[in-house]
Amino acid sequence: MRWRRRQRLRAAGRLGYLAYAAVHVLVAWLAIQVAFGRRHGSADVSGALTQLAKAPAGTVLLALLAVGFAALAAWRIAQTVRGAAGIGHDLARRIGTAAQAALYLAFTALMIGHLTGAASGNASSTQRTLTARLLSLPGGQVLVVAIGVGIVALGAGLAGYGVTRRFTKAMSLRRMPEPARRAVVALGAVGYLCKGLAYAVVGVLVVAAAVTYDPAQGGGLDSALHTLAGQPYGRVLLVVIALGFAGFALFTFARVRYQQR
Repeated sequence: MRWRRRQRLRAAGRLGYLAYAAVHVLVAWLAIQVAFGRRHGSADVSGALTQLAKAPAGTVLLALLAVGFAALAAWRIAQTVRGAAGIGHDLARRIGTAAQAALYLAFTALMIGHLTGAASGNASSTQRTLTARLLSLPGGQVLVVAIGVGIVALGAGLAGYGVTRRFTKAMSLRRMPEPARRAVVALGAVGYLCKGLAYAVVGVLVVAAAVTYDPAQGGGLDSALHTLAGQPYGRVLLVVIALGFAGFALFTFARVRYQQR
């Protein structure tokens, strides 16, 4: 019985990773659009989902994504509560797994919001509004700087996770042929590095919003991509980031089969 329950949870996790990969494909496509002159809509996950909702069978696809992320969250919650291979009673890893579960629950809520029409707005606009509210609080400027630094640190952590290839510890790569293994490791390294860069730019913009006391600068991924587009060699950087997100999606597809824990 326990073995069957574990197999069902692993199947739920695989379904969730498919949804996670699909979202990265959408963001990669929007980054390419920004690189080549797209100037309307939101170039972030929310914007990607808004476009998806308007596509044929978009509602069905959003529902499948919601189910996938809910399944992935359930898998991580079960691992947090019961422990899993490589996690056991390690408190730090359990906290990390719980944080992942919270992230996937947030994605689930976002999908449901787009299904019901409650989350069709621009995510960057929402973040600017939140930044403005925080700046208006006593000590708000320091708080926003701290949040921005935290986002930069998150980006650096993702980049480091990719460069050091620590993600391979959670995968059974020995079962893969050598050429495929090298390709998957390369995709994971580049994907995490590019995701880290994107998050770091978002964090820098949040810090800039606090320093200049200008909430308009405190947007999310959408603002980060458009800011890069306006820089020298910005188009090249955006294409690299888009390819990185696409590579991360391919890596995640491989992770569906070879994930160890």
